[in-house]
Amino acid sequence: MEAEIRVWFTLTGLDLDPNEITTATNLEPSKAWRKGDLIDPRRPARRHKEGGWSIASGCEDTVDIESQIKALLKRLCPARQALVSLGKRYDAEVECVMYIYGGERPAEHFDRDAVRQMAELNASIDVDLYILPAR
Repeated sequence: MEAEIRVWFTLTGLDLDPNEITTATNLEPSKAWRKGDLIDPRRPARRHKEGGWSIASGCEDTVDIESQIKALLKRLCPARQALVSLGKRYDAEVECVMYIYGGERPAEHFDRDAVRQMAELNASIDVDLYILPAR
């Protein structure tokens, strides 16, 4: 099976200042943006409607979503208390994107402990699955 799986933790909000999140968590985001920033420089009419701060799992070499989520939660662990508080103020989400080439799908499993930890962060879970032709 050929697949690409990416997992992020993202905070968004109208008044979110990404520098404030970085300072509060002492974590460097994978990407960050402010309300009004360009989404894509090639399409200047599209701008972010809210600020955002996002950190990736840092584990892009596996097609196992459970391993990616565990790596993400481990990466967030040093800032857990700050993120719990921030998750009450902003929209928190664990984003999972799966690109599957050739039709065979990997398992999509969230173990009990991971679900508990995501709930403690006040995070919703979003899974996007794209089934694409074989490369």
